Amino acid sequence: MKLLAILLLLSITACVAKDNATEIKTSGNGVFYDGDSREEVTESDRTFIVGQATAMIYDSTRSKFPRLKDSYVLCSDERFQEQRLIGYCSGVLVAPNKVLTAAHCMQGSSRCENARFVFGAFNGAQNLPIHSCKQVVAIDSKLDYAIVELDRDVQNVTPVKFASDSYLNDGDAVLSMSYPLGLPLKQDIGVIQDSQPDSTFFQVAVDTFSGSSGSPLFNKKGELIGILNRGAEDILEDDIYRVQTKGGCVNFNSCANGQCRGETFLKASLISNKL
Repeated sequence: MKLLAILLLLSITACVAKDNATEIKTSGNGVFYDGDSREEVTESDRTFIVGQATAMIYDSTRSKFPRLKDSYVLCSDERFQEQRLIGYCSGVLVAPNKVLTAAHCMQGSSRCENARFVFGAFNGAQNLPIHSCKQVVAIDSKLDYAIVELDRDVQNVTPVKFASDSYLNDGDAVLSMSYPLGLPLKQDIGVIQDSQPDSTFFQVAVDTFSGSSGSPLFNKKGELIGILNRGAEDILEDDIYRVQTKGGCVNFNSCANGQCRGETFLKASLISNKL
């Protein structure tokens, strides 16, 4: 099965008009650390293989996919505004037919039935095979992870490897792959801020948003070390109130590295034996 029309080309012209000039969608979490450092993923990148294994999860019942600028009242300096918002969560291929994501991405009686998975949905990608959710084989709401069995094996994509060493160090550079806000795949280099050895979760200064939930985090070897569970707000409430009462535009939340708690990731080592 192939992606139809609006899904085939992630950069096509918008067809959804802005309904309300002061409407701001605020679901989900995200923040910039020391500015927006997200980048597109291309075939020439060393990160391309793990990018191919990163899944966009979208709702098959939706028929319209607006541009970023049609969904938020953004200031002109915000990036990727012409790109479409398609996915609602991210995930990663950990076996030929299994995806690891956040539990809150798959909760609800119809989530598996309506969820569709595409891999390596880079900006401008076309003819991407669509995979359905056959069943959720494991889910843990406390740890916030889910393992989804797909309807068939994913062809020409290499499942990621779990890190052989589960020890994390504060200050280590890490790689995030996700579909922030449902945009085409983005990569970002982050820094581990709090890796407490006895903790289930760890904190990372990395640029993620709603739509990034369930996304993978890799060490310098390209091994999976965590999946995203939660983070800071995409847009600050004060900015929302200002635009709703006075007009103008908003920028996404931003803070200097070290001044925010960081995005929260579940340690992948805790679930590597669940497959």
